[in-house]
Amino acid sequence: FDSLSLKQQSLKAQEKLAIKSLIGIFTGIEGDHIRGERLSKTEIQWNVDPGFDPCLNSLIYKCLPLADARDSIVRFIEAIEWDHRRGRVARAVASTMSAFVEEDWMLAVMELETMLNANSLTVAEVYARTRLLQNALSLLADIAAAIDQQELVGGEILSLLDEKRSSNVDPHVIGLLDRLLEKAVVPYLRSLDAWVFYGQVDDVSLDFMIWDTENELMSAVIQQQIIPQDDLDEFDSIGDSFDRRYRLIGDLCPTFLRPVAQDILKCGKYLHIVDQCGVERKEKDGGSDKHLTWKSTGGASALVKVIEVARIAASVALVDILLKRYDLLALFRSVRRFLLVGQCDWLMIFMQVADDLLAKDADCVDETALSTRFEVAILNSSVKNDPYKD
Repeated sequence: FDSLSLKQQSLKAQEKLAIKSLIGIFTGIEGDHIRGERLSKTEIQWNVDPGFDPCLNSLIYKCLPLADARDSIVRFIEAIEWDHRRGRVARAVASTMSAFVEEDWMLAVMELETMLNANSLTVAEVYARTRLLQNALSLLADIAAAIDQQELVGGEILSLLDEKRSSNVDPHVIGLLDRLLEKAVVPYLRSLDAWVFYGQVDDVSLDFMIWDTENELMSAVIQQQIIPQDDLDEFDSIGDSFDRRYRLIGDLCPTFLRPVAQDILKCGKYLHIVDQCGVERKEKDGGSDKHLTWKSTGGASALVKVIEVARIAASVALVDILLKRYDLLALFRSVRRFLLVGQCDWLMIFMQVADDLLAKDADCVDETALSTRFEVAILNSSVKNDPYKD
């Protein structure tokens, strides 16, 4: 720095040079009197020309956190743009942050430049005018750091945004978070659409909460134990053990969808079974206009209602197949007759033909012989004419 030359200038001239340098670093360009030295990937040390008046110097340092925050956001945006492994939700967040920096932030900087050219701006006013945006930039920088350092993806990012929104009271910050969440949730809802309306896992970047264990990439990640077992089983219930192909990944379920996590899991499973039976569903005919949407006011509650309705529709579709195609009621009646009075003569026959085996201890019984006697009892009883005897 040419500090001696700067000291010899008037306070007004120093102030103009300080503002020019601040505007420069606010847009990512080093100023003549303010320079940044990168100490690490996440840390910059700002050096201010010591030739400035001490009061100006103090005000300049108060403005520098804005430059720190902008630098963190820009680095995050660039990293996500080049790393497609981070997923669609992360890219949507980075895109929204980029729009904020290029539009909202640059508009504020241009206003400062216009005022500077009109000689109606001081460093104190720069600090005052950017203070409202400082909270927003700091929030975005914190979100970027959390996503980057914790390697968050998909539903994890949505949970982070939802939690940040719930814990904030500043209306400007809440508005920014609504904007972020509204954009970030779009690619996630595409996967949710495919699952709850069609029973398909549409997730090439491992963002979504439902994984297909027959998918090579998803299966490999699970086998490598990158996803902890606790996360796999967090929502799984005994009632769903009939089909372990589709797994619910707990961490990838956004906080606002956790109340209906089981409904989401069942939706796709039921529809997948229906499709495996080769049944054409009405939903497919009109499916193109079925899209889940998010609104900043009541977005989560509206989603929950739609999902609950979709789960009921999927259940009805499955039960309809069981009742009509597989005649479930007739099967139940057959079981009732078999176990109760109607066809229980098989039991008396079985007890007679297997009397010697039944008298032994369970450990000593030949299972093959017992099974043969049971078949003999069935074939010699009224059950032999039951279409469901097998």
